[in-house]
Amino acid sequence: MPMSRVRVIFFDAVGTLIYPDPPAPEVYFEVGKRFRSKLSREQIVWRFKTAFDRQEQNETLSKFDRTATDEHCERQRWQAIVSEVFDDVNNAEGALFEALWNHFAQGAHWNVFPDVINAWNELERRSIRIGIASNFDKRLEEICRSHPPLNRCHIVCWSAEVGWPKPSPLFFRVLQQRVDATPDELLLIGDTVVNDYEGARAAGWHAVLIDRTSKNVVHDSVRTLHELAGHLDENQCTD
Repeated sequence: MPMSRVRVIFFDAVGTLIYPDPPAPEVYFEVGKRFRSKLSREQIVWRFKTAFDRQEQNETLSKFDRTATDEHCERQRWQAIVSEVFDDVNNAEGALFEALWNHFAQGAHWNVFPDVINAWNELERRSIRIGIASNFDKRLEEICRSHPPLNRCHIVCWSAEVGWPKPSPLFFRVLQQRVDATPDELLLIGDTVVNDYEGARAAGWHAVLIDRTSKNVVHDSVRTLHELAGHLDENQCTD
């Protein structure tokens, strides 16, 4: 299926367009200290990854099926992650969680990858519509408003508002209806193999993996968004 029909490109957010600065485990360490946690940085790095992965596994019914979500569910999910990380802090899902939740709600604590603006400028020059499609919550709105070029994107979709997270086919179906496009007119660019790349392809969309670590785990990948325009041109006739 050639990419010549693509007229809307959705980008994943975290890991594709934006990243927390400082990194999440570092923030967890500093905030944890304020609440008298004795965990080391190394312990928090491991615990954060383990707790996050466990929540992903808890939601998994099959490879692409996910349970419905909303803003309340997302807060509960992150409360569970924080509580699991900081098992040495009483009521970690209370004030400690709120401090972390509010920290990551602020645009000042996120940065945009340096390859984003040129890639978006080129897509806009080609009259391609751009959207954001993220497993996130309402905080994403403020983050996007704080950073160009994200602040000029008019199609910002997050799982808690859509009602389903990626890679659920229902997530992709809702977005498809919102932009009034057929699957072969849609492309998702993201940094995770299952949620972004395989989820989009299972929904009939085109997909490109942004592989900043150059692991080359799939054929349709780019190392930076600077390569995106060339990748699209190469795939105009074949996919």
